Amino acid sequence: MIVHTIDGVTLPTQLCGPDWAPTRLVVGHGLGGSDPSLKDHSDDSTRPVIEPVLAELGCRAAWYTARGHGTSNGWQGLGLDQYMWLRLAEDMHAVADTLSLSRYIAAGNSMGAATALCAGLQRPERVAGLIIYRPPLIWEARQARHDQLVAWAKKLQASHPPGWSYYEAVRGAAECNLPPISDARWTGLRSTPILILCHGEDAIHPVSSGTALKSVLPHARLEVAADEASARAEFPAVVAGWLRGVLAVLDEPHAEP
Repeated sequence: MIVHTIDGVTLPTQLCGPDWAPTRLVVGHGLGGSDPSLKDHSDDSTRPVIEPVLAELGCRAAWYTARGHGTSNGWQGLGLDQYMWLRLAEDMHAVADTLSLSRYIAAGNSMGAATALCAGLQRPERVAGLIIYRPPLIWEARQARHDQLVAWAKKLQASHPPGWSYYEAVRGAAECNLPPISDARWTGLRSTPILILCHGEDAIHPVSSGTALKSVLPHARLEVAADEASARAEFPAVVAGWLRGVLAVLDEPHAEP
């Protein structure tokens, strides 16, 4: 399936889960920092954490390829602003629009986690829940990541032929950050169910990002695994238990406008 955004970008999208089940989640992947042209929705850290539980919960999830990645198209020449997390959140809503989802659970890993958060900040009445997996460096801590991404984008640009523009996704990501804690939009998420999943041994997605989000969203549930292998082993059960409760509310007759 191809999703068409309001500015003409096309996003390849895949539905996963039982064919008979309703689609309840939209999932964003992480930044393809090493080479965005080779990164898409088919290979992301969210897959082994979320996909295994869909059948038992009787729902489907939509994974999509972000603009500036894989075989997405139409973003060339649209500038760096299109990669801001709040702008990417509009793409997540566009996927939900294509699937006729009036409300949905927004989920994602790294860049996709920030995208999901921003989708909730933009449209809290539409986002029924958030799964934030491996949130990236945010707020004051993001400056060091900014410098790393700028350097990597320059390296990508220099190592490819003129006209190869995928490096722009990395360069744009360098300028991203979440709205400040003082932003009034954070209050809109106070009643939104939120699951934050982090693991150790990951400098780009430190546990401190999860705890920082928890301080702003005290009602959120924060789970921390020792490392990536432990996360893959432990988090599917956590996701299943959390999702079961959120889906029960979402599937109530009055939950859909």
